[in-house]
Amino acid sequence: MTNNLKDKAAAINSTWAPRCTKYVFVISADKAHQEVTTIRNNQETFAYVENDILYIYSPEGYLNLVPKVRKVMQYLYEQELHNYDWFLKADDDSYFIIENLRYLLSKHDPSKGLYLGYALEPEVYSKSVLYMSGGAGYVFSREGIKLIIENGYNVGACKETTEFEDLEIGKCAKIAGVTVVNTLDKLDRETFHPDHLKDFLPGPPQEWLNYYAKNKPKGGPDCCSQFSISFHRMSYQDILIFDHLLYKTNVYGHSSPRDDRDVFNTG
Repeated sequence: MTNNLKDKAAAINSTWAPRCTKYVFVISADKAHQEVTTIRNNQETFAYVENDILYIYSPEGYLNLVPKVRKVMQYLYEQELHNYDWFLKADDDSYFIIENLRYLLSKHDPSKGLYLGYALEPEVYSKSVLYMSGGAGYVFSREGIKLIIENGYNVGACKETTEFEDLEIGKCAKIAGVTVVNTLDKLDRETFHPDHLKDFLPGPPQEWLNYYAKNKPKGGPDCCSQFSISFHRMSYQDILIFDHLLYKTNVYGHSSPRDDRDVFNTG
């Protein structure tokens, strides 16, 4: 593990990750590693767990993300599906406000096949493909994981070797019958963000979003929901600073609205 990766893992481990019910770091590994708790599929070992690390037998690198994430989903399906309602996939350069994520998820039923995040619908695909940004993080309900494995990967309906992980996961979710959930708040502000906060304030947002985002990107004060959930492209210093400002700094005389029940759409 490189020093940069260690710094990121340490920052996440000391800030937002422990606010989850359970979390694991996913690392590529070869079969030379000691197997502690092994996970098998069709008699072949494809992963093992040691402490809070999930080792996946898959080469490291961006081009191998699709098979890596597919194996993570297989692990969740076989080992954790009945233990948890929701499953979040997050990058190591993202920051999550878990309380806001829980609040959003409380409006939805995990027994339904659901898929949430920052919606991308690129013009290059004639807006025929809707998927969630990998950088902003995406969430599947337990039924969503079940569907994507049983109706997608286990029957050979989804690609496992391709370049763009988030795109292919989105395609597979559609094939498997998983429903995309609108994560805008009632003021049409995004809650998941595929870029750093400084890319939205003061604005305009990064140019690439104009071609990829399903919803028109906004800069300035309307860029981001009051109950934002994630930001991406964060250094480990950014993660520590965000967490300090959110959880260890108070503004005297200022408090949150008492009634926040109607912030999110529930349909």
